[in-house]
Amino acid sequence: MQVPVRLYGTRAAVQRLPAGERARLEAMACLPGLVGISHALLGVARDGAPAIGRVAAFDLDGAAAAWPGGVGVDPGFGARLLRTGLAASALPARAQRLAVELRRALAQVELGAHDLQAALEGGARWAVCRGWGDAADLRRIEDGGRAAGAEPHAVSALALRRLARDFDDGWSGHAALQLLEVQQVFGDDAERGFGLRRGELVLGVQGGARGLARQVSLDYLRQMRARGGPRPAPVAALVWVEAGSVLGQRYLGALRAVANGAMARRQLLTHAARQAFERVFPGCRLDLLHDGASSSCREEVHAIDGRLRRLLVHRCAAARLLAPGHPELPADMAAFGHPVLLVGREAGHVLAGCPGNSHHALASLGVAGAAASGRQLDAIALGAEAAGLARRVARLLPRLHLGG
Repeated sequence: MQVPVRLYGTRAAVQRLPAGERARLEAMACLPGLVGISHALLGVARDGAPAIGRVAAFDLDGAAAAWPGGVGVDPGFGARLLRTGLAASALPARAQRLAVELRRALAQVELGAHDLQAALEGGARWAVCRGWGDAADLRRIEDGGRAAGAEPHAVSALALRRLARDFDDGWSGHAALQLLEVQQVFGDDAERGFGLRRGELVLGVQGGARGLARQVSLDYLRQMRARGGPRPAPVAALVWVEAGSVLGQRYLGALRAVANGAMARRQLLTHAARQAFERVFPGCRLDLLHDGASSSCREEVHAIDGRLRRLLVHRCAAARLLAPGHPELPADMAAFGHPVLLVGREAGHVLAGCPGNSHHALASLGVAGAAASGRQLDAIALGAEAAGLARRVARLLPRLHLGG
């Protein structure tokens, strides 16, 4: 092993971790170029078994690896959190009409082949320039709404066709809209920092460009397997290439294009949601609080062994969570950090970064909790707070769900 593995999770989750998962985590820690610590953030999978969010960093000034397993099969997938300003009591009488309007608004957006290429290059910025959103949204989206260095030409024609289907699928294509009531707030940050008030509704939009992402993953896994050559155990079971190689650079460029396609799709979903809410709740304005990916590969700077280093950080089922004072935060969030939405079957949480969380899992929060019960999700949120990863801002109750 190049680095140690650190597990974050409840005692029960750690004890239930299968031996096979432990072996995979040990193999992951043997990849060349790894620095610091390999992090495993335990959550709950759809079948109730332990799920793992992975965070691993490679030294860009050394032998960094481009590793598909570090981002999973759906890179770019993410979530955004919006304020509605509506009281939860206003929803029941209009919920059915709202669902109809949400589907109708999406059906009005038509994209051509040129639009698809532009989305891969421009991300949410492209969508805003087309009139699908506000310029103010971009301040609240990771990377300003566009991943730099994207290479649309590194995406296959089949992957581009699957992106077209992603946009056509609307809410049914592994995207979801969730209206949640703020049931409980913790400390002053909820209202003072994020404008979240007890009894009001917030909106969560989750999704990405899954068809595109999976095809890009499949395309490059095949190429990497063909060029990998013999390798010693245990890393022989892992597929990766050197990040600085021609194939590695093409793969990273394709990943950034996938991230842009995913951000563009979430922007279109949000635009449709705004149109629908305006029809059902005249005067309602959906203000974006934050949008970020939960599976990504990013160049970042972190302190490792007492000095700042340029790293290629792989995250799978783990969101980046900036703490108060981070230079990438918008000015009005500098004192609070940015919020992240964690949602399960019966409850949700809004969490924000703790000061100093870059020393814990490289400022990351595991978001593998989609199938968690309310009790399990509360334990995940409390555990993240106890570990110094995040602090609780609000507890939410689901009121309306639309999509996959």
